[in-house]
Amino acid sequence: MRISANRKVEIQQRIMCALFDVADANINKRTSAIAAKNREYYLAPYQHLIDILPIELLSKDTMYTVRIKHTAENVEENWVYYGDSIVNPRSGDNIYRNTFVATLDTRLQEEANILIKEILALRTEEKTMNAFLKQTFDKYNTDIQLRKVWPESLHKYLPAPTPKKPRVKKVPATPTSDPVIAIPAALNNRLVTNLLEGE
Repeated sequence: MRISANRKVEIQQRIMCALFDVADANINKRTSAIAAKNREYYLAPYQHLIDILPIELLSKDTMYTVRIKHTAENVEENWVYYGDSIVNPRSGDNIYRNTFVATLDTRLQEEANILIKEILALRTEEKTMNAFLKQTFDKYNTDIQLRKVWPESLHKYLPAPTPKKPRVKKVPATPTSDPVIAIPAALNNRLVTNLLEGE
């Protein structure tokens, strides 16, 4: 069966989600956990004051952001911890937007470095898989062709193969069984008579 361009995109997305969604979710949990620890370390020196201040004097938000920079691996991104209206630092006097982005606490650097390497390895794996799928989709247009080049584990994402029609054997034609018309009994007699009379 020929696979349309839209169907190829859909199949590729399904494969990538199935292969990498769990790993990506795990990475997100771990980056969020590091951001949460960073928030605890950042607020620790002030926690005794936070505990005695009236709640209305505290800045709150639903997220806390840590800027991650790793020059050796050329990584620069934000890791975010989400909470339900958590005490959160504010940057400057902007009352409308909380633009505060923390720097990573040195106590978390080693843990972050390990995670960065795992993130980069996962991104490389995703990029390689995406390239493989794109190359095969560019070259082949039918499920039969793709089944030949894809590992069996990916076959379930392809449309079900079109069932082959059973071959119908050609049966030689048999003489029709029309009702037999009786040969006149006098025919032989007539032929013999004609022969004897020289006709």
